[in-house]
Amino acid sequence: MTLPTRGVTLPLELLQAILSCLPTQLHLSIKTLLACSASSRSLRQIALDSYLWRPHVAARWRRGKQCTYDDDALQFYRLRSMRDTQVEHDIRTLASTSHGRIPLIEALRGQGDEVIEALEQLQRLEDFDRPLTWLSERYWAQQAYRCILRDQAIAVWATIADETVEQEDSFEKGVWAFVAFRDGVDYRDYLLSYDMVRHPKLLALLASQRVQGEALLEHVAVSVMSYMRRIGFRAADATSFHDLDNHFLSHVWSGIDPEADPSARFESGTLPMSLVSIFCSFVRRLPKEYNIRAKPIGFPGVMLAGVALGDSADWVMVNVFEGKIAQPSDLQRMLLGMRLEMVMPISRLGPAPAKTMCGRVAQNILTSVRRGDDDVVQDHYALVSAHYSVALALYHFAAPESRHLYANWAVSVIQAEYPHDVSYLENTLSRVFTGERAETVLRLCREMRDDDMVGPEPQLGTSRIRWRIGQVFRHRLFGYCGVVRGFDEECLASEEWIQSMGVDTLPHGRSQPFYHVIIEGGGTRYVAQENIGDEEHRSIPFECIENLAGLSMMGRYFCSMDMDMRGRWRFVKSCETAAMYPETSPTA
Repeated sequence: MTLPTRGVTLPLELLQAILSCLPTQLHLSIKTLLACSASSRSLRQIALDSYLWRPHVAARWRRGKQCTYDDDALQFYRLRSMRDTQVEHDIRTLASTSHGRIPLIEALRGQGDEVIEALEQLQRLEDFDRPLTWLSERYWAQQAYRCILRDQAIAVWATIADETVEQEDSFEKGVWAFVAFRDGVDYRDYLLSYDMVRHPKLLALLASQRVQGEALLEHVAVSVMSYMRRIGFRAADATSFHDLDNHFLSHVWSGIDPEADPSARFESGTLPMSLVSIFCSFVRRLPKEYNIRAKPIGFPGVMLAGVALGDSADWVMVNVFEGKIAQPSDLQRMLLGMRLEMVMPISRLGPAPAKTMCGRVAQNILTSVRRGDDDVVQDHYALVSAHYSVALALYHFAAPESRHLYANWAVSVIQAEYPHDVSYLENTLSRVFTGERAETVLRLCREMRDDDMVGPEPQLGTSRIRWRIGQVFRHRLFGYCGVVRGFDEECLASEEWIQSMGVDTLPHGRSQPFYHVIIEGGGTRYVAQENIGDEEHRSIPFECIENLAGLSMMGRYFCSMDMDMRGRWRFVKSCETAAMYPETSPTA
């Protein structure tokens, strides 16, 4: 068979159809389009057409400015790609310095949604992506990402606080805004979990009966509550009622899978406010033909939801926590018992403002923190992030005469734990104060910026320090695995801690070196030198190394991991840690 000397010519329409089938989430598709554009003049015209590039733009960037049909999609792709490349450069700069980070982070957070997806992608870095700096780059991408999320959460609360006419989704957004502080996740991604396309069994349950009026309201309420229990949402028992995680909806949704076998699902109970929020969000997304609204109801002592038809003011009360319709007679008896029947008659009960409910969430979080009856409040980050969210939420939603109190609280949290939020302190919180206090806050802001421009004070170790920074070890007494991130020549903890931990009963007491360590679960410990076990017997599995590397906080102290000459894994100091501990400690 003789092949033709000239290539077979395909119709341009067919070539365009073929190129339009390229997968949108594959970088190889972009290379293919660019290669086609360089192969011939006719293919160039096809491969660079906006029609082919628009799906790739839409798949890669869901946030920020969107590409319209009037825009050149190829040019849009180029500009957004250049911005993403600049983000990568900025994150590498943050990872490679020990000072001057605030201006860099402010430049990133000022771009908001235009860079948030690039930062999200950088948080997935692995050791094969950036062998020498992946831990640090991942950490600083997360810090910048969380700064943007906090800015957006604060903007949501400020909007709700200033609303004269409340929006239908204000309650939903206000409650979800808390997760920006606790988990650093974009609540907008979680809102997709409510879409009815993901819950066909709920729609089938609703369609099982044909009713109207109040009977329809009760049918919808009971069906939604039943479905929520079926997929894993249930009321908390006495042992978990004040668990801190139950106030943050990203944790409440964790592990929920509508398609999973209910008998095999581990269900962790959650709180009335969280259940009411989820209930209202489901009802809001029902098909339009139901024409049903759902709102939180401000009833004293009990968190209720209300459902109503269209614009009607006749609400059916729902006790989502107990999974039943709240009968007016029962509510009346509760009011009588509290002697509130004259102040709040049943006939006047209605939706509670979103700002009131958000303030209530903040107070509930504070109650859980103060009770401290679960392991989460022992985690330093969980504790300070909870305090920060409460301080800023109450700053927005508390009575005007109390704003100074919560503003002062937020100032102290920012100073101690969130120096990268200094611009919010300068531009917003400082305006709450007057006179000398205002000057003090602004002076504090200048000091925070000055401190950022200076590297950490070096801490030189003596021959007494046996364990190097980055050493992975197993605790001699408790058996957990951890990594050394810092040291003190002697115990510098408070006297109360020394007494409670029995430090003076150790053979070498408080005068021996103590080490700041990070453990597998993400917690931090302060460990005496004699309790750090020598790892000669290879007792530490690689799984421990992987668990430590998976912790986001590791990137603040370490940039990567490698193996020493003795075949033991260790973590390599980040720029910040190297500046703080410039002298390498003697090998154990």
